[in-house]
Formats: sequence, C-alpha cells, structure tokens
Amino acid sequence: MSAENITNFDKARATFAGITCDGSPWLAKFRETSYDNFRRLGFPTRKLEDWKYTSFRKFKDIEFDYLTTDSLNLNDFPQPILVSGASIVFNNGCYSEKESNLSSLEGLVEVIPLSDYIVSHEAEVKELLAKDSKASLTSLNSAFLGQGVYIKILSDAQTAPEINIMYRTSANASASSSFVRNFIKLDEGSKASICESFIGEGEQYFNNTITNYDLASGSYLDYCRIESGSSGASQFSEQRFVLGAGSTLNSFVFNERSSWSRSNLSVNLTGAGAEVTLNGVYLPCDSQLVDHHTSIVHEVPDTKSSQLYKGILKDKGRAVFSGRIEVKPNAARTSAFQLNKNLMLSNEAEVDTTPQLQIDNSDVKCSHGATVGQLNEDEVFYLQSRGLRKSDAKQLLCKAYVSDVLQNIRSTSVRDYLNESLTRFLGKGVKDD
Repeated sequence: MSAENITNFDKARATFAGITCDGSPWLAKFRETSYDNFRRLGFPTRKLEDWKYTSFRKFKDIEFDYLTTDSLNLNDFPQPILVSGASIVFNNGCYSEKESNLSSLEGLVEVIPLSDYIVSHEAEVKELLAKDSKASLTSLNSAFLGQGVYIKILSDAQTAPEINIMYRTSANASASSSFVRNFIKLDEGSKASICESFIGEGEQYFNNTITNYDLASGSYLDYCRIESGSSGASQFSEQRFVLGAGSTLNSFVFNERSSWSRSNLSVNLTGAGAEVTLNGVYLPCDSQLVDHHTSIVHEVPDTKSSQLYKGILKDKGRAVFSGRIEVKPNAARTSAFQLNKNLMLSNEAEVDTTPQLQIDNSDVKCSHGATVGQLNEDEVFYLQSRGLRKSDAKQLLCKAYVSDVLQNIRSTSVRDYLNESLTRFLGKGVKDD
C-alpha cells in the first residue's frame, strides 16, 4: 500500500489529540514525527522480506478511530486469571488503576502508569525510545505514546511475584484501534512470572502493543502470552528482551481466534551465561492468519537458546513462522536450537516457514529445522482398532502432538486453559470423515 494513501489512522489521531495532554514539547514533537514517519512509510508491503507472506490488504479501506473508554463490564468477558497473583488491567488500551489489583506486589514490585513515568523520568524514557527502530508499525505505536506501564521487579524480594497483564477490548460498530507501550525491568537476581493475555469482542479492531523487557544479571523471568481475540481482531505486538549475564528467560506464546495476528519477538543475549527458551503453539482456522517472527542474537560467549513452535491448522487457516538465530563473531561456545513443526488438518490450510541461522563463529553447537505434515493414518487406524471413534483418535493424536510444548508450562492454570482451548478447537474441526 503506497504511503500517499495512508490516512487510515487520521481519525484516530484526531480523537487521541482531543483527549490527550502532550505534557511537554518534546513529547508532542515525538508523537508528530512518529506519525509522519508512519505515513511516509505506509503499511509494510510484501516486497519487504520480513513481510513476504503477510499482507495488509484487508486494512486498505478501513478508517480506524481511537478507542477511548476505560471502563468495561467484567461480565462482558471470560476472565482468564492465568497465574495466581496481581492483575494489571487495560480496557480498550487504557490502563485501569481501578480494576487492577496490585496489593500482593507491595514491597516486591514498582508499578507506575506510563503517563506518570514519562513525566518523572523524562531522560530515561527518551533514552529508551531512542533505541526504537523506525519501522512503520513501531512508529505508529509511538504516535500514540501515553498508555502503558513501567514495572520494576525488585531484587530484594523474598518471593517471586506473579503478575497478570490483561488487555480487554470491546469495539463498537466502527473500526477502532488501541496502542500500548510497556517497559518492564527485572533487577539483578530478581525472579518473576508474567502472563500477558488478550481477550476481546467486536467486529473490527486493531491492537498495537510493544513491551520492552530488561533482565539484569542473574534474574529469571517465566513469561507467557495468551492471545484469544474475536473474529474481528487484528493484533500486532512486539516483545523485546535483553538478557544480562546469567539471566534466564522461559517464554511461551499461544494464539487462537484472532482474524489477523503478527508477533515480533526478539531476544538479545548480552551477558555470558544467559539462557532463553522460546516455545509456542498456534491454532489458526477459518481464514485466520497467525504470523510469528522470532530473532535471537547471541552477542557474547557461553549463551544458550532453544526454540520450539508448533502449529495445528484447519479450514483455510494460514500460518507464517520466521525464526532467525544470529551468532556474533565473538560468541564462542554458543548453543542454539530451533525447530518449527506444523500439522495440517485441511488441504486448504497453508503454512510458510523459514528457519534461519547466521553463524560467525566456529566454536558453536547450532541446529534448525522445520516440518509440515498430516496425521499418520496408520496411527489413526490403530487407535480405531482399539475402540476409538475416528474423530476421537485424531483429537488424541493432535493433543499428543503439542504435549511436549504444553508440559513445560509451569503454571497449572495456564496448562488447563490451553488444554480447554485445544479441545474446543479440535472439537470443531476433527470429524469422522
């Protein structure tokens, strides 16, 4: 889509300007410059390698407004409290201090609304924003900078805090958009569990969420991201992790229901002894699109990474996976593993998978791969011979297919939620044919 046609968010910008205080000249200028950059670049096109398989054609004639309400009825939504602990709630992209529950975090975590943090820590915010890429959708997020939170996990906490960050969207008849920017820092030696969950209803809405994670030396983060939007949901997200020496990230992501979803997840291992595990499961159906782009950069010696993403596709569901591992010249003794596997339950489903390795050091152990296949009919027949209906046999095999990913999730409530979602997904798509 050419840049001169990019007026899709002009209405949203006007609404945003009418309800938002710029606070300072630099912030107003930053927002304006960012929006000008987005309009100049336009939506990413398929001529770009990173967007080769994902199109913005569906957005061409949509005029988005800005979601403004910050009070939604809890009864309108399922309530997936996925880890036992505190809750930070965003309603239509707006941080809701009233509905958030932070009482269990006292003495363990600092939580500051981003609008307040921008005022009290202007120099630090400028430094963080200066590291942003000038990519189109990053600039679009920056054009609406204001909603979000700053979270700091304190190093002297005696217990590891558990935090739910819940994004709830309820869009009316008109197309709507929301933009959130979070900064999360783990102090040296600290530990935490954070689960981001996206739920929504509405015919057409676009969420753009960017979160920066800074893991200091010796810290540990157990992270999960659950995306369960409506049939009208379009989700763009970036998760950026920087890992210091001896820090550990254990990440799991899950996608279902959203019409269009793109996730950019990057990890920079900047300190010796840092380790990361990235796991994911995605379940596109109907005509849904799920696009995962991951990037892991090993910058220093003695770091480890492991990735395992699995998809089950049915109907006309589409999936894209692009996983890139880069080993820098001085990153000796790197260990890196990557695998993407896809199970096709329909002849009309489609997947494009691109595992990539760039190795600039010879003292490494690295592997990558991808598979696309269907259920083994011999295995289905064997289970039928033991008394199972064909549909039940297929469901059992599908669940076994992703069991190695799900069993590594530490939270029982998260595993239960995902198993229920998987059962619902398979129940609508695996038949006795």
